[in-house]
Amino acid sequence: MKKAIKCGKLFDSEKGAVLDNMLVVIDGKDIAQVIPCPETLPGDCEVIDLSDSFVMPGLIDAHVHLGSTGTNADLTNSTHALIGDLALRAVINARLDLEAGFTTVRDCGSSGFINISARKAIAAGLFPGARIYASGGGISSTGGHGDLQLNPYMSSTMATAPVDSPYEARRAARYNIKHGADFLKCMATGGVMSAGTTVGAQQLTVDELEAIVEIANMYGVHTAAHAHGTGKQGGAAQAAVHGLISAQIHTGAPDLGALLGLVQGQDAGSQLACQVIEILFLHLGPAAGRLIAGQQALAVDAVGAEELNFALVQQTGRC
Repeated sequence: MKKAIKCGKLFDSEKGAVLDNMLVVIDGKDIAQVIPCPETLPGDCEVIDLSDSFVMPGLIDAHVHLGSTGTNADLTNSTHALIGDLALRAVINARLDLEAGFTTVRDCGSSGFINISARKAIAAGLFPGARIYASGGGISSTGGHGDLQLNPYMSSTMATAPVDSPYEARRAARYNIKHGADFLKCMATGGVMSAGTTVGAQQLTVDELEAIVEIANMYGVHTAAHAHGTGKQGGAAQAAVHGLISAQIHTGAPDLGALLGLVQGQDAGSQLACQVIEILFLHLGPAAGRLIAGQQALAVDAVGAEELNFALVQQTGRC
């Protein structure tokens, strides 16, 4: 049965305008019509009355890790958690994202290919959740950001094996695609969450990065590089990686993730939250609103935190 949504206000993303008293008709998974709301509604539709609400298209979060929570709890710590723990958390977080208004998410690296499992289960209708684009595991170097920090007498197959040559980089890229990756995620630099790495320091060589991009282009998928730091972003730009993520540390501007982390647990209208937002807009201008709204979860992967990110911007008068 078709559904007709009565919208008091509707954001038209193509025109960049807010329209009053509109009707959205949905047929299965397709939006069939967007029209001014008629006095007589279609008789073959289930009516959803949102005439007192603001309606907008589904949002996209291009950087999540669905198996994470932003904590080091055993159920999400890959050195303690079972694969089932992580898979269940991924499905729950995909539902939380959907309930927060994010109809599509891009999972940029999960242990044990659980992001691909969650994508399949949600696409099959087994669970409600955001549409998922999944990278499989992230491709790192030995001791680099994303490499499991185990003692030398232990090993694990939970993560994609680290690479230390263009040959191994190609193999890891093909391995992820073989198991269903929609795109390839690589770790061009060190990161905050990995012991023993230097934040912003290059850790994959340009020829290793180029090898990953080469395979991605061969298979028709895109690449995304974790790339903190200044200059050439760890060689990712030189290697023609398609997009950068976690690239918030650069000269003259604040570390967005660190600043947003300051307001974890703060009310959206608190003095600290307002000060953080003001700092971001001072450095970044109007782009700060877009960055905050889509920032990778406040405490690194606290999935569902997108709602708080929006509230922070709205209540400081920056929307």
